[in-house]
This record gives sequence, structure tokens and C-alpha cells, in this order.
Amino acid sequence: MARYEIEQGRRGRGTRAGRITLIVLLLVLLFGTRSLASYAIEFQWWKELGQFNTYLSMMWYSVAPVVAATLLAFGILWLAHARALRFAGTSLREHRLYNRISALGLLFLGWLIADSSIDTWTVVRFAGSRGLPASATAWHDSVFNQPLSFYLFDLPFYNLLRGDRLHPGVLGGGARLAVALSPPRTARVARP
Repeated sequence: MARYEIEQGRRGRGTRAGRITLIVLLLVLLFGTRSLASYAIEFQWWKELGQFNTYLSMMWYSVAPVVAATLLAFGILWLAHARALRFAGTSLREHRLYNRISALGLLFLGWLIADSSIDTWTVVRFAGSRGLPASATAWHDSVFNQPLSFYLFDLPFYNLLRGDRLHPGVLGGGARLAVALSPPRTARVARP
């Protein structure tokens, strides 16, 4: 009769991963408590004033441009990382855990780039100026023949896009970092 033994190693790894996850969640909660409390107090204040819709609009204006820029930066970084892995002879499909961890890391890096480079009110002013009536654009300067709305809304937005913080070099540097963190080409996995 054969004897069967239960592996002890798997059970130990599961509890260790659970502890690490719990510690990470507690740290995120600890560092995020101040922000959460600030949002809760501001939410209650706007609600008390009867201006809850104004609060939602302000939150949308402050969050939407950063989310759009984060997704754009994440897409560029992820594409560079996936191409680097392909160059190394592997793919993200072959490494599921690495895929998830690297995607979260690239999303965080994209958020850092977007949050440090986007002035949300410049983007909102530019988007809001698209529906100006013709009377608002009647005056033109004599040198460049541009309406006043160009100098108030369009030019600051174009300066934001041209700025050093959102320059392709920043995303290129992030993409180079993603390539540097990927496995080297010599680490190819032999395929059957």
C-alpha cells in the first residue's frame, strides 16, 4: 500500500502571500486616510450648502484630465514594455503574475507622469471654450490676427502640451525604464 503525504510548502506560501497582501492594504489605508477624510469632509460641506452637483462637477473637472492622461501614458509604457518582452523572446501571456504586477507598476508610473504634468484647469478651460459664441471671438489682435479666446484658452493648453513635463522625452524615459526592467534578450526561454 502506497503512502501519500500532503505537501506543507504550498500552505505556507499561501499564508505568506495573504499576510503580504494584508500588510500592503493596511499601508495603503494608513497613507490614504488623510485624503479620504478630506474628501469626506468636503463632500459633507458641499452637501450641507445644497451644492452637491457643483461638488460633483468640480470633482469631474479635476479627475477626468488626469485619468485621460494616465491612460495615454499607461498605453505608451505598456506597449513599449510588451515590445521589449517580445524582443527578449517571450510575451506577457507566458507570465501571468508578472503581467499583473508589471501592469500595476506601469499604471502607477503613468499616473505619476500624468499627475505631475497636467494642469487640470487649463484642460477644462480649453474644453469649455470650444462652444464660445461668435461675439466672443469678434476681436482679433492686429499682429497675429488671433481672437482673444485664443490667448485666454488655446495658447495655455498648447503650452501645456508643449511643456517639458509632458514632452515625449518624459514618456520616452518611462518607456526606456520599462524596457530596462524587462528580461534581457539573452534570457530567452527555450521552447519545445
